[in-house]
Amino acid sequence: MNDTRRNLLICALLATLVALVFRQVLSFDFINFDDPIYITENRHVQQGLAPETVKWAFTTHLHGHYHPLTWLSHAADVQFFGLDPAGHHFSGVLLHLLTSLLLFLALARMTGAAWTSGFVAALFAVHPLHVEPVAWVADRKDLLCGFFWTLSLWLYAGYVAKKSLWRLFLLMAAYLLGLLAKTMMITLPLVLLLLDIWPLQRFGRSAAPTRGPDVPVAKAARLLLEKSGLLLIAGIFVLVSTGAMEDLRVEAKTLSPFWRYDFLLFLPHYLQKFIWPVRLSPLYPYVENPAVLQLFLGAAGLAAVTLITVLVSRRFPFLLTGWLWFLVTLLPVAGLIHGGPHRVADRYTYIPLIGLFIALAWTWKMFSDRNPHRPRTMATAAVVLLTVLSVLSWQQANRWRSSISLFEHVISVHPANEVALNNLGDALDRQGKKQEAMDRYLAALAIRPDYARARYNLGNTLASL
Repeated sequence: MNDTRRNLLICALLATLVALVFRQVLSFDFINFDDPIYITENRHVQQGLAPETVKWAFTTHLHGHYHPLTWLSHAADVQFFGLDPAGHHFSGVLLHLLTSLLLFLALARMTGAAWTSGFVAALFAVHPLHVEPVAWVADRKDLLCGFFWTLSLWLYAGYVAKKSLWRLFLLMAAYLLGLLAKTMMITLPLVLLLLDIWPLQRFGRSAAPTRGPDVPVAKAARLLLEKSGLLLIAGIFVLVSTGAMEDLRVEAKTLSPFWRYDFLLFLPHYLQKFIWPVRLSPLYPYVENPAVLQLFLGAAGLAAVTLITVLVSRRFPFLLTGWLWFLVTLLPVAGLIHGGPHRVADRYTYIPLIGLFIALAWTWKMFSDRNPHRPRTMATAAVVLLTVLSVLSWQQANRWRSSISLFEHVISVHPANEVALNNLGDALDRQGKKQEAMDRYLAALAIRPDYARARYNLGNTLASL
């Protein structure tokens, strides 16, 4: 089988996986969790791609975010599909599929290992932690960011293979568009430097110092200078988006003095869900006062894993690239800058998990290559793993079919979640189940008496009786 046919086969397999898991979301409804803000009750978005909407998208900092491309994406869906949720869900599934394909093509272009790259893309496509961005219409920003991220990787692989100014400009354009979708894109230049180490080996096959001007430090400086355009765009975008975060930073004044170190708790959470992706939720409990011992253990674990990957980096460079990819791309959502109530979320792993998938897949390949009798066994194990993940993702996606099914699931996982109780009450209220709705509002207020939204909803329901 030639390379083209092999790549087409892998793309077809990826498309089949995505279709099997996510075709169901085309029949799902909007939910009462940010979908009204982004689509169903947003008067700007509901005008479609009108000039006024375009102007608003590039000037608003609504809810502390600057992501004009995300707003325009929702407006485009309204332009073509109106308020039919099937069309909006179709766009999300299509973006996820394209991102999975681009991830495969980019890694295959960089490494020459097509099947291993396909394994990474398949893990990305069907891991349960990635259900949330696909099944939730309001989370379009993560899908767009992921699309432009993987497009940037593919363009960068082409640039490294054959340097030209226009290829570099295309890379910068993709990077800018990704930033206009979500600021999480900002860490891309650092990840490109990691890819320069492995698999591109642009620092050389050995990191040992050599005589002459071409020492690793000089190479690093040259590679960093090469990315100066990307870094300039990142700096400008930081200045533009900083104002959008000001209203969110005020909330940090009421938090524990240790809140800036909460990411030491979030990392174990993400690693646990990466390995054992069950009891997933769009609303995880908020850690207000983490124990100092927990933070210390988190820091020790982080330091230990990082040190190990550095020590073995000469023999297993893919472990260093994968682990640092995971850490670096989590920085924008690691809690170092307080960004509202969602300190930890499945959607935040959409790009970071690629690093862990790379480390896992190339470790898988290493064990397979070392024993001529293992490839078939390892391939079978990979199919079993992908099958299990696909089933779990199908089940997780099914929980997003409506507001009621979603928040009943959240409450089953976290019974004392006042937001889930309130949103479930709102969904029941819209179906005319007034008493059940009031019971949920009262339960939410029992957990958090000052919860204004639950009080407002309870008052409206009582007034309608």
